[in-house]
Amino acid sequence: MQISIPILVEQSRNHQDRESGSIFSIVARPLFQSGMVVRGQELGRVISKLSHQLRIHLSDLARQSSHDALLLWHHAEPVQSTTVRMRLTFRDSSVPFKVMVVFTRSYDRTIAFSPLIPDLWFEIEDDESFHVRVEEVYRSYFEQKRKDDSTFNIKSYSMESSKAWVDVIAIDVLSKPSAKKEVDPLRALLGGEDVSDGAAQLRQVGRCLNWGDIDELVKPIGVTEDVLRLVRLLEVGDRRGVVLVGPSGSGKSARIEGMARHRIEHRKTTMRNLVWHLTPARLISGMSYLGQWQERVLSILKHAHHYDHVLYFDDLLGLFEAGKTRDSSMCVADTLRTQLDVRPVRILAEMTREAWAIFRERDHTLADRFVVIPTDALDVYHSMEILIGVRSRLEARHQCRFQTDVLPEIVSMYDRFERTSVLPGKAAGALMRLAARAPHSTISREDAVAEFQSRSGLRPSIIDRQVKITRESVLEKIREQVVGQNAAVETLVDRVLVAAARMNDTNRPLGTYLLVGPTGVGKTQLAKAVADCLFEQGGLIRLDMNELSSPYSAARLVGTFDAPDGLLTAAVRRRPHAVLLLDEIEKAHPEVLDVLLQALGEARLSDARGRTVDLSGLLILMTSNLGSGESGRARGFRSGGEESEIASAHDRAIRNFFRPEFFNRIDGVLNFERLSTETLVSIAWMQFDEILNRDGLKRRSVLIDISQEAIEQTATRGYN
Repeated sequence: MQISIPILVEQSRNHQDRESGSIFSIVARPLFQSGMVVRGQELGRVISKLSHQLRIHLSDLARQSSHDALLLWHHAEPVQSTTVRMRLTFRDSSVPFKVMVVFTRSYDRTIAFSPLIPDLWFEIEDDESFHVRVEEVYRSYFEQKRKDDSTFNIKSYSMESSKAWVDVIAIDVLSKPSAKKEVDPLRALLGGEDVSDGAAQLRQVGRCLNWGDIDELVKPIGVTEDVLRLVRLLEVGDRRGVVLVGPSGSGKSARIEGMARHRIEHRKTTMRNLVWHLTPARLISGMSYLGQWQERVLSILKHAHHYDHVLYFDDLLGLFEAGKTRDSSMCVADTLRTQLDVRPVRILAEMTREAWAIFRERDHTLADRFVVIPTDALDVYHSMEILIGVRSRLEARHQCRFQTDVLPEIVSMYDRFERTSVLPGKAAGALMRLAARAPHSTISREDAVAEFQSRSGLRPSIIDRQVKITRESVLEKIREQVVGQNAAVETLVDRVLVAAARMNDTNRPLGTYLLVGPTGVGKTQLAKAVADCLFEQGGLIRLDMNELSSPYSAARLVGTFDAPDGLLTAAVRRRPHAVLLLDEIEKAHPEVLDVLLQALGEARLSDARGRTVDLSGLLILMTSNLGSGESGRARGFRSGGEESEIASAHDRAIRNFFRPEFFNRIDGVLNFERLSTETLVSIAWMQFDEILNRDGLKRRSVLIDISQEAIEQTATRGYN
């Protein structure tokens, strides 16, 4: 059943934003019904939102036993509108007036009114002039208003600064009323809602791509054949599932939204063949008693089967966890698998290659029901072609302008530093964020660099090619925090400069170094100093390997399927650019070292759900005391000829402890020397300055006088 609903659309200028020019404010509402008003800045979105609200409301009315309330919304006769300009002449004045008049034929009579003056309806005879009749009615109306109220202002009713028109929205609804069901006493006792209505539950937990604003759906560029193939596969009679498999950013979601656009553009929006976006968490949300979520899923599958809907999941693996409780191991995937044999439903999904491999391992039978469409990353040249189109659309939509050097800079930065996703998706996302943050303005290369800096935490000296960085400046900054370890400091500074010059291997971490030496000589302090030099605040990820000495520690690093947020994978996912400090690496269990072997070699690590984290933005520093026992037999301060002997002792201990395949993935071993008397005195002065800068002393204006002899005595006594 199709319901035709006349709507009123009003468009007025907003003069508040003088810099960006006039902005049109849109208001839309049903013409003959009250209580439903939608406002916005874009006409297409306002109409789509109003249509969505009307569709839900009318569907609820259609399920009632009586359709009297539903029929009140339907208007079979055509409704027309026109704008009339006139000059209303009164005894003491003459006022220009503009009004929109709506008129319709009913029982061979023409009835007219203005929605802006809803209490005045009038009839227009067939033999009289429309314009003359309208002018006569409103002049009489306003004359009476002026008599009743001396302060009455006619201009408040005029449409001089706005315009309005009437449109019609056609809504398809199911006219079959839902059968009344007896209330389950147990459900009433537990306070659970009735979830047997599949249509209502689908609207509650899902989002229909066909009912939204078509302008909000991505129009993919350069993948027309893939979109058409997806359209054809989702129309095959056997209703096989379809899954798009490819890296993040390769355009899986864009192809799916392109398919939804194709469906909207090539057929009327009906109650059948709709695409519903669902998430596993929403499917079970609000369910209060055992068996309730199963009933909801069954009702949704039954409804989707009957109306040939497409159920779209962007987290198919999450179905194996949704629904599990302490008392039940049953999940949504179990229900889905059993029901697909009874009533086939079109399932659409998107996954990475790693997630798809885990999905096949978890349920090979369910995976075989899907047709796989691979989506691959594009090279820079083809990505630029797509991104130029994306840029043009964003400029038109947000009334902004990208400078010519923004796009190449974004592609360069994200291709170099953002390795968790691929082109063109990651660059397109950056353009969208920039356009949304700065509408009605010009976006420069500096804006793009600042946006990436805020997301990555990298300092401008690393990501901005126009910022010059010198070896001396980096050395000076690190030596302010680390004293007496010149060889180790210079080695790491050189690695920082290689990364800043974009000359490092992007398929490996920024660098992997083993810092060896006795406790208290500055290994951890050097890691903090390098993190402060490379990254903004919080650029150090520290894992104490002494806590990962059990056989189950490897699972703690990468997580399990039930608890996928591992210590390492979750930390790197939150901060993909950082210094990773693995403290006391020799204390880790051998299985932990096997996990790290993959991370050091390929700079990639997958958690238990197949989500890959990229480690190419990490500088990995491992500390160890291996060999310190042998090299520390000579007590006291460092003597002149011990350095080679200490390094040799460390090297022997390291090679004896680590397997060759692990040791060969280390870029270098940095031997930390024992601290000399002069170095200890310098460190003591640094610690003393830090104490003086503490807030408790600053606020109290405390003056402290300390001599050089006192500092030297403190350094001597503090040495171990």
